[in-house]
Formats: sequence, structure tokens, C-alpha cells
Amino acid sequence: MKLSVIVLILFCTMNLFAAESEMQRRDHVIVSLIADHDQISSNQDFKVGLKFIIEKGWHIYWKNPGDSGTAPKIKWEQSKVQISSFSWPTPHIFHIEPLANYGYEKEVIFPMEVKFSGNNFQLAGEASWLVCKIECIPGKAQLKLTIPVGEEEISFSDSKEIEKYLSLKAIATNDIKLSLDQDASTFKLKFSSEDMDLKSFEKAYFFPNDGTYIAHAAPQEMSTDKNHIELTIKKSDSLTENPEFIDGVLALEKKGEPRLSFEVSSEAKGAGLSLWMALAFAFLGGLILNLMPCVFPVISIKILGFVDSSQKTNTEISNHGWAYTAGVLLSFLILSGALLILRSLGQSLGWGFQLQSPYFVIFMMVLFFLIALNLWGVFEIGENLAGVGNKVSRQKGYGGSFFTGILATLVATPCTAPFMGSALGFAITLPPIQSVFIFLMLGFGMAVPYLILSYFPSWIRKLPKPGPWMITFKKILAIPMLLTVVWLGWVLSLQLQSPENIKNEGAWISYSETELQKLRDEGAPVFVDFTAAWCITCQVNKKVVLNTDKIQLAFKEAGVVLMKADWTNQDPVITKALAAFDRNSVPLYILYTKNKDDKPLVLPEILTDDIVLNSLKKL
Repeated sequence: MKLSVIVLILFCTMNLFAAESEMQRRDHVIVSLIADHDQISSNQDFKVGLKFIIEKGWHIYWKNPGDSGTAPKIKWEQSKVQISSFSWPTPHIFHIEPLANYGYEKEVIFPMEVKFSGNNFQLAGEASWLVCKIECIPGKAQLKLTIPVGEEEISFSDSKEIEKYLSLKAIATNDIKLSLDQDASTFKLKFSSEDMDLKSFEKAYFFPNDGTYIAHAAPQEMSTDKNHIELTIKKSDSLTENPEFIDGVLALEKKGEPRLSFEVSSEAKGAGLSLWMALAFAFLGGLILNLMPCVFPVISIKILGFVDSSQKTNTEISNHGWAYTAGVLLSFLILSGALLILRSLGQSLGWGFQLQSPYFVIFMMVLFFLIALNLWGVFEIGENLAGVGNKVSRQKGYGGSFFTGILATLVATPCTAPFMGSALGFAITLPPIQSVFIFLMLGFGMAVPYLILSYFPSWIRKLPKPGPWMITFKKILAIPMLLTVVWLGWVLSLQLQSPENIKNEGAWISYSETELQKLRDEGAPVFVDFTAAWCITCQVNKKVVLNTDKIQLAFKEAGVVLMKADWTNQDPVITKALAAFDRNSVPLYILYTKNKDDKPLVLPEILTDDIVLNSLKKL
């Protein structure tokens, strides 16, 4: 008989007499529930732990298992006992070429806090896990823990076991600051502390909470400078979008001393954003906004403008670029001013607030319909249509380009691009002047591609010269305008409906703070879609990802409750819920795990199947 098996049997025998815990042997592990008390009083907080004794050479997993694996779970039976989620001891890395896993070997306990009141205490649940060496074996066990309730509490003689593993949990501290920098292939995580001599540590390793960011098996290159440690980490090959925020555990080692670990998170989230970073995010968000579907109709107008500009002098072309930029910036200035003034008057508003008004939607429908008719040739307001009112442009110079900038801003507001959400959420928390600067930077980011193009007229002159072909081209470009009118009509119809008529949609239930809290208390995973009918990014995500059969089936198999927070009309409750995530715009996608104490997962604004499916693996 192998020595490891003998050790396991001896351990079982020894603990048959220990308090009320029960132990069950499965493939390569012994699992049990233990408590830090032999007897509890009728109103007491104490601790329990899910304990694994693991056969030599095998391991089980951390909450982020790394390249493969699954974290242990426990599903409690209905009980009046309030119990927290696992406290996760800092893991170790296991290299199984070409992969790397995060987890534990030999022994581990996952402590949990219990709040109890009553005369009888019994805890029962089903634990599940995956234990691996080269091959992997899933395991399950029904566990039950009974503790007598008496007048006095009696500490369990082995309570130090639970305390030991609680001490191995990463320390939450503000003493270590994490700044995030990244390029196309690597993250650079810089850890700084004014109180700790970080340079004295010989080894450092970062365990990310999210398993989608880094290449787990790649080495983490460490460099030190005074009170700084910098880790250069290769990005995951499957990473589709750069994260705005990263968090996890920093483990530090020094020869001859116990390993230390700290919870760390980058400052690139919400209130952690610096003003300069928020400005940079706003610029990037504005730049990416040009690629969002809501701006497509105006691109057609801009194309015609460039064709016409090809016959102008270099100075005139660059001036048109600045006129367009001025139109964009003025629009953002007006929008931000109106938003800040209305919020100061107690209105709960956010990005795209004007589209929550049916009157504004009607105005946009009329405007786009007139543009489409003009492109179709029903009436002429100028041979050169670089914008509605271009007759004015021909007579007074650059009014057409200026107006096109205004129009581009108006149609861009139903969209939110990556980086925008954090920047705008942060902007609302700042003094008005700083807030307006962030909005202007967003506008400048949106205008800058056209401004740059206007300084390279040789590129514009490669476009075909104006001629009869433009008449046909204009008629083709009228189609996206008319489709926009139809879409706005659909938005208007939803806005004018009774709210009860638009609450439920297929598998989705309407957002409710009370219902959300109830589901979380019951341990149900919940996916909340903060959306609006006028948000084109939201509609695209629904069409190509969220409402597809593949993703709906994945939600169903994971037992996820789908909740829709519809912001089509003004709703202070949803505005408040968005603000809780430092956002004031949609879309926003939140996945709450089964453990109510876990931090909810924030998905990016632009979804893919892989992003949603990978997030469901963390439940």
C-alpha cells in the first residue's frame, strides 16, 4: 500500500473522534467540514471550513484555476444559517507543460464565516471539485456538520487549523499601489509602497482574479527600483480587448521568511482613475466611437464632403477639418453643460440622456428623414451636401463641415465605446470644469481622424472627382439614413408604451433591486443587462451574442437568471445602479456569481461569445 494512502487512512481514523465534522474519502482526496467550535451559543458568529487532504502529487484549484481546471464549490441545502463564501488562501503555481495552474497540494482549508441564531445548528451541502495530476478527476461529496447549541461556547481543539488558513489569505491593504501599463503583447504591473521595502523581496508573482488576461504559463519578469516592483507579464493569446482594470493577489517571497501576499488592484477603475488617465481614456473612447454602428450614417455624409474637398486648396481642406472639429467640440460642450446643470438640479441623467426624451427622438427622425430625401434628390439644398444646410456652407465657407460635426455628435450619443464608460463615470464625480474637459477630450478623440486626414490632402485627392456618379452614390447613402429613421421610430414606439408592456422579453426579467438582492441571497447567479432601445451597441450585442441560441443555452445550463435594466426612458433607480459601478452610460454587463460576497464581474461594452462563455466558467 502506498505511503500516501496509509497517511490518509491514519488521518481519517484520528479525526473520527473530532467534534461534529464528518470526513469522506474520494479519489485522491479526503474532504470534510470542520468548525472552530465544539459547542456554540444560541446567538453566535463563528467559522467553519471546507477541508481537503490531497494525495501527494495531486492538486485542486484556486478561484482562478489558471489555464485549466475548476475551482471547488459547495452548494448549501436550504438553511436559515447565514454563511459567507470561501476565503481563498493564496495559491501556488503548478507547471504542467505547456499549461500552468493555480491551486493547492497536500492540504487546504477554505474558511467561511457563519452568523447563527437559534437552538439547533446543522449545515449540509454538496461539495464539488476537480483534482488533477496529469489526468483530472471530478469529485462530489454530501457533507453535514452538526454542532450542539448550549449556554456556553466551547472552542474546537483544532480551531487553529482554520485560523492558519485564514492567515494565508491575501491581506487587503492600501499600502501597496498598483499601476497598470500595457502594450500590444504585455502588461506592466508596477507595485509601489511608501511603507514597505519592496526591493528587499527576492521573488514576486501576480495571481490575477480574472483568468482571461494573462498567459499563465509565461514567466513573470521582475525588476525592482527603490520601493517599487515591476512585473512584465505576457498577455493571453485569447485576449480580445485590453482590460481597463486588473486585480488579483501579489505574492512576495524572501529567503528564510514566510511568503506574504496582498490583494491589489489597478487604479484604472472608477474613483481610482487619475484625471490624466481619465482624459486619455476619453480620447481613446472618442477615437473608437468612430467605429461604433451609430456613427455609420454620418460617415456617408463625411465621404461626400471629402469628395467635394478634393478640389479645394490644402488650406481650405485643413480649415474644413478644423470646422468639423469645432462642430464636434461645441456639441460636446453643450451636451456636457446640459447634463451637469440638470444633474445639479436633481435629475438622474447620464450619457445619451437626450434620447430618453420622445421629443428629441422625433426631432432626430425628422432631421434624418430630410437628409435622406435630400440625398435621394427629392429636393435640393445645395449640390454639395457635406451636411444639411450646405447651401449655407457654399455661401459662407465652412458651415457645412461645422454642421456635420454637430450631426456626428448627435448620432454618436446612442453608443458607448470601450474606455468611455470609466471616463464618463469618473467625469460626473469631478468639479464641473474638469468634467467638461473630459467630455471635450472625448469629442476631440472622435474628431481627430478627420482632422488628421484634412492635413494629408494627397490622400483625399485619391478619391474620384465629383461627377454624375455622385448622384447614384447619394441615393445609395440615403438608405442608412432611412434605416436610422425606422430605428428611431421603433425607439419612439417603446418610449410611448406603458412600462409594463416592455418589462419582460423572452427569458429576461425586469430589473429590480429587491429581486436582485433576493436572488443573491438565495445563491442564484444573475446576469444584468443595462441597456436602452436607443443604444445601438446594446442592440448589436443582443443580436449577435446575448440572444443567440448558443449563449441562451449556456445561461440556462449555468442556471443564470437574466435581468434587463431598461434605461430607454429616464429611470433614477437604474441611473443609481449604474453609478454604483462608476458608470453613467449603457451598455453595462454585470455577472453576479453564486457567492453573494464575491465581487461581481464587469464585462466589456462590446461582447463576444467567448467573453460571455469564459465569464460563465467563473460561476
